Amino acid sequence: MRDYISEERLFSALASSKRLQILDTISSGFANPGEIAEKLNLHRSSIEKHLHILVVAGIIEKEPSLNKKGQLSVKYRIKANLSELMSFANRIIKAQNEK
Repeated sequence: MRDYISEERLFSALASSKRLQILDTISSGFANPGEIAEKLNLHRSSIEKHLHILVVAGIIEKEPSLNKKGQLSVKYRIKANLSELMSFANRIIKAQNEK
């Protein structure tokens, strides 16, 4: 019998309004924890906790980059295959709200 551990991890990670806000923010172009925290008016440590959950669930991935000062920093992006899932979920939610 198939275990559904990865599916459970995925859906558990998506079952948080804060994490959904973070995903929306990342898709809008804000990608590092500081920028996300500022945009959502949350503490950076809280954002980093949620980002870790999203990484473990395989929804987002870390991407090393250079900041404006040339220092190495970490940005986050939604994995390409999950962008379609998020679009699909948004369409379902919109349809439910229109009923």
